[in-house]
Amino acid sequence: MAVTHNIILEVNKTTALVPPRVVVREGDVSTQTIKAQLMNDGAAYTPSNMTARLDILKADGTWARCTASVSDSTVSCTLPSQAVSSPGLARLAHFVLYSGSTKAESTEGFELRVLPAVDTSDPEEAAGFYDDMLTKLYEKWDAYEKQAEKQEAARVSAENTRKSNETARQNAENTRVEQETARVEAEEQRVSEYQSLKTQLQNGINSANGAASNANTAAAYARSVADNLQSSVVGDEDVAEMRGQIDTLGSMLADATDDFFYMDGTIYCPASKVTVEGSTLTFGQTCSASGTTITLA
Repeated sequence: MAVTHNIILEVNKTTALVPPRVVVREGDVSTQTIKAQLMNDGAAYTPSNMTARLDILKADGTWARCTASVSDSTVSCTLPSQAVSSPGLARLAHFVLYSGSTKAESTEGFELRVLPAVDTSDPEEAAGFYDDMLTKLYEKWDAYEKQAEKQEAARVSAENTRKSNETARQNAENTRVEQETARVEAEEQRVSEYQSLKTQLQNGINSANGAASNANTAAAYARSVADNLQSSVVGDEDVAEMRGQIDTLGSMLADATDDFFYMDGTIYCPASKVTVEGSTLTFGQTCSASGTTITLA
């Protein structure tokens, strides 16, 4: 909608008068027309063969020189975009009359106030601006998205590596636990076997000490084995050696007493009552068998 601001301007200028006021809004392009009635000392003034221009010194300190038209005693100007581009009170606004290309006269000034607007952009210019902004936002978002994808891929890779390392650690721990369990079981077995051998040896010593005088040699040997057992650090080789020593002791006791000697599941036979040929044992006449029972004497 076009708006016409009617004002009265004197060509015979004076500072005593209150200047007319025109109020428009920033961005009101080609809708605001200022129509001034020209006066000369209160009487209508009609320029003769003259053209007109509206000169505005805007609030931002720049000039707007707008084409105007003359009709009888009125001069009019529809404000272009340059006239309403700077909000605030114009520093100067007046019409200038030309005779040909020569400035002939000018009017008194009037007050031109341009109110600020929320959006003064040209629609096409604004559309281009928003398109550029959207493009920049999309490019920035796309860059962030790609960076996020790279970071997520790196995180997944690191997590897979962590899981693999954790699986390897758990497997190693399971192996360690199994090996430790086997070691503990072997140690318990070794200690148990050692205690059993120690008991056998002690029984042999007791038997040797209680035997007849002709068993002194066996008893001395038993004490020697016992002394070695008390002073040694027992290991697998020690246990095997003690087992051999106990067997030797058992045989010596059997020969020394000329009698069969039983110790911890093993029967030791005196050489005088048993002969060995290959895998065959032949017992003397003092031994007898009845059914599944063998009597050794």
